Amino acid sequence: MRRSEREIKDPGSIENILNKSEICRLGLVNKGLAYIVPMNFGYADGYIYFHSANEGTKIDILKKNPKVSFEIDTDHMVIKSDISCNWSASYFSIVGYGIVEFIDDPAGKKDALNVIMEKYSKKKDWEFSGKVVDKTTIFRISIEELSCKGSQ
Repeated sequence: MRRSEREIKDPGSIENILNKSEICRLGLVNKGLAYIVPMNFGYADGYIYFHSANEGTKIDILKKNPKVSFEIDTDHMVIKSDISCNWSASYFSIVGYGIVEFIDDPAGKKDALNVIMEKYSKKKDWEFSGKVVDKTTIFRISIEELSCKGSQ
């Protein structure tokens, strides 16, 4: 990391950023080109969880190549200056790499959906009908590498 003074290594701080952030940008590779998609997500037990329709470009790519990158950020603010090149920004960001694992069993899918729903609603123990679970693809990133930085 070029700006090592901005690096965040404390696991609790990193988890706080993961829980506070609202969107994860998932980076995939499709036919040699980058494919980036913003997604809602949940984080628990060292995994990042996602939900999706059962079909679509993202799912097609992930089934062919489960290696992904991701970017998560929060608390953005532009810091203005009267001097043009002195403008800056405050933020927290996480960048990482990992392998996607699909969750197929209904109980595991419901658990993952609860992780995602709790993040946005602060409510635990949602009920999901079998029809919803069947129509939903659930996957998680097994994180292989992660770096975090911030500027305030």
